[in-house]
Amino acid sequence: MSSLNPHLLSARTFNISILDHNMPRLFGAGGEDSSGVEDANSLLTGTRIALKKLLAKAKDNLPEESLAHIANVNFTTANTGSPYFPSPLKQTEAISALKAVEAGVASAIADLQHGQIARNITVDLERATAFLFSTYLATVGGFDKSHPKAKTLLKGWNHLISRNDDYR
Repeated sequence: MSSLNPHLLSARTFNISILDHNMPRLFGAGGEDSSGVEDANSLLTGTRIALKKLLAKAKDNLPEESLAHIANVNFTTANTGSPYFPSPLKQTEAISALKAVEAGVASAIADLQHGQIARNITVDLERATAFLFSTYLATVGGFDKSHPKAKTLLKGWNHLISRNDDYR
């Protein structure tokens, strides 16, 4: 029967305690209570901040008619503080902000067809995150997108040529 080296055991325990200590900061939680109420609010707040930053950078590239719709988007989540992706990147917030812009542009297009009306737009953070996750799972010819052979199966794309292609 082998015995554990006490120094190795204490080193593992120490590393785990360092990891546990840094986890809340890594995932954006900062001193929240165990109920997770502030965690969920920080996710919603982070999404609103991401949308604000996105609009600041892209406002001039969006249709003017979509901005009022985007400003009235509601975000919902059932999250109680656990991260969806184990990453320091705020992926849920970013994709939810993009979905809000997408919904605003779609509403502006619908206004052209049906006239301007107030629309109730809600972005569910869980569904937006599920969409993002599905893009991570996408394959080409059975290869994930990081596989070198996947690129060989995709057609080349030249944006200068596609400008003249009415289909694109």
